[in-house]
Amino acid sequence: MVFGRSLGLGLAGLGGLAAIGRLSQHTEVPVVHCAPTPFNEWLVGACPALDRYTSTPFYNPHFYTLAYTCVSAVYLTTFERRDSVPLADGGTISIDWLTVPDPADPAPVAIVFHGLAGCSKNMTTHFKKLTAAGFRVVGLNRRGHDQALTSPKFSIFGDADDVRAAVQWVHSTVPNAPIALVGMCAGGAPIASYITHEAAANRDPGVACVATLSPSFDLVDCITTMGWLYRTYFAWRMKKLYLEPNRDMLMAAHPETCAAVQAASTFEDVVAAHWPLTGAQSPSLYLGRFNMRSFIATTPIPTLAICAFDDPICKREILERTLPAVQHNPNVVVVTTHRGAHSSAFQWTPGLGINSWIDDVMVQWLAAACSKMPEAATPLAM
Repeated sequence: MVFGRSLGLGLAGLGGLAAIGRLSQHTEVPVVHCAPTPFNEWLVGACPALDRYTSTPFYNPHFYTLAYTCVSAVYLTTFERRDSVPLADGGTISIDWLTVPDPADPAPVAIVFHGLAGCSKNMTTHFKKLTAAGFRVVGLNRRGHDQALTSPKFSIFGDADDVRAAVQWVHSTVPNAPIALVGMCAGGAPIASYITHEAAANRDPGVACVATLSPSFDLVDCITTMGWLYRTYFAWRMKKLYLEPNRDMLMAAHPETCAAVQAASTFEDVVAAHWPLTGAQSPSLYLGRFNMRSFIATTPIPTLAICAFDDPICKREILERTLPAVQHNPNVVVVTTHRGAHSSAFQWTPGLGINSWIDDVMVQWLAAACSKMPEAATPLAM
């Protein structure tokens, strides 16, 4: 009850911030950070949405982030098919197909990775834009998301082996289709872990291109610098998501760890307490799996990241420390705006009203990258 009242007061405060926020619309030219290669120039030129971004009136980054969360929770997607994918350790992930897949169809497939606390049903606004751009849409649910755990193992930020199983499953279902991976906020972490792991092992990840929206370039800094309300909410949400529906299984296998997670009051405490449930050998090794800066510096796959400097979760100083590495990897394009908040970047378009600018950029870039798949990536000098 105490947390519920605190959350209610916090949300009311965010509404107040929106009411007294900047009243006028704000138009800016997004900044594109990338190595000056012909392919990158072609990709950027294929994205007319990069010409400008106009935020809505009454702008406030916290309100934008809250609005995105509410829209995602209310407008849920209905899928035509769900595949439950069994994993080697007894765990399960699920793959939701927006439409029943045709194995002979060569149209590109976008595997969408949900954020920290959601599931594929919450990605409706992103799915609509991807479908309109000609992609077949697949939602990947991590262990414990919209499904019960089938083994006493889970990872808040996902797992590279689970991503590999998902990519292989989709390839076996639609063998003629190029695959794009799309990560929403924390959904970028397992993508980065997977691509980095495959590249280190000299394996083809089987992916044409990657797009990440509001990624956490440094998980440790991101977790510890976000505001109290976010850290408290995510702590509560993680316990409700993983512990409550799976308590008997987890308590039987890891009673001390479950007690530590239950006692944690902030998100960073939950992350630090849950690492034995991930299969890692230590907290640092666990978080080291998701080194987004290393991914940006080394990925051999064409990759887009879209970020806002006023993101209240993935802070500006974290982003600015990452940008220098972008110039040294010709496969990476990072787009920054001053406004846009976290994963939302709602835009006011005359005659059309409010829509998602970040989705417009994402689908235009992915469509171009997939169309150039055979020659897209530029090998890094070793």
